[in-house]
Amino acid sequence: MGDSHPGRWMMTWFAALILMGSSTMVSCSGGSGEAGEEAAPTRLSIYTSCFPVDYLARRVAGEHADVTHILPVGEDPPEWTPSVEIVGQLQGADRILINGAGFESWVTTITLPDGLLVDTTAGVHGRLIHIEGDTHSHGKEGEHTHHGTDPHTWSDPTLAAAQATAIRDALAEADAAHAEAFTANLDELVADLNALDAEYKAASEGYTGELMATSHPAFNYVGKRYGWKLSNYGFEPDEAPDAEQLERLKAQVKDDGIQRMLWESMPADEQRAAFEATGVQIVFLDPLEQPPDGESYDYLAQARANIQTFQTLFPAAAVEVSPNP
Repeated sequence: MGDSHPGRWMMTWFAALILMGSSTMVSCSGGSGEAGEEAAPTRLSIYTSCFPVDYLARRVAGEHADVTHILPVGEDPPEWTPSVEIVGQLQGADRILINGAGFESWVTTITLPDGLLVDTTAGVHGRLIHIEGDTHSHGKEGEHTHHGTDPHTWSDPTLAAAQATAIRDALAEADAAHAEAFTANLDELVADLNALDAEYKAASEGYTGELMATSHPAFNYVGKRYGWKLSNYGFEPDEAPDAEQLERLKAQVKDDGIQRMLWESMPADEQRAAFEATGVQIVFLDPLEQPPDGESYDYLAQARANIQTFQTLFPAAAVEVSPNP
């Protein structure tokens, strides 16, 4: 017997069409792949401002983010400014990780969307070092002053660990689905940094407490951490030394017994002679700020090279081990 209510039949047929359409849309929601495929998860787009922060970010992010480092090799973050093209890329980032502590002056000159910029030293302001420096002329920048907040925080492994934690927090906030993975990666990184801290302490056991000069204020944090006494200067490896500062160095050699000067980059022969004439030993320590020439940046490897150098300067006294009875 036929349906005596054709309106009811039409409504049922229309409802069936809606259900079929909904089913089709659900099966196609996986994107351009085959029906039923889930869309590939979107990876975080992370930009970093300097090599130390880039190293920490890559260790924490692992395989769950695309990390792009914007600073060209050889450029100095306090003086470098990103191009219009790079600024455009930054606008589309999920997070932009900077060292902070005044290291990247360009961040005050461009406008970025709220919440993108992550200052990795924001949580350690109480541990930042303030420099009282003088003004001198060198390089393409002309007059230059080492005065204010020292930004070289990463040279202290414990501060680097704090910066890595800030990076983990930023990535987990942006991608909660991988928060556990970011934390696991952080734990491995912190274990490496703690081991490095122990190696620095062991290497400093032979340190005699003598005052050492530095060509630039690049080692204050590592010096503070391990008890090194430092006197900062503003000498450049490829320029004639400032006469006033050279006289100050000579006075410290005479009055304070300075025997060594730590350099970020070895001075050229014509400059080296002027310093050796004062009686100081020229010593290279990597500031952990750039990759060595022709190599990739490896924070741990470069720091361990510094540890080996320091051990040769101040070898710890040999410990006699009594034979077993």
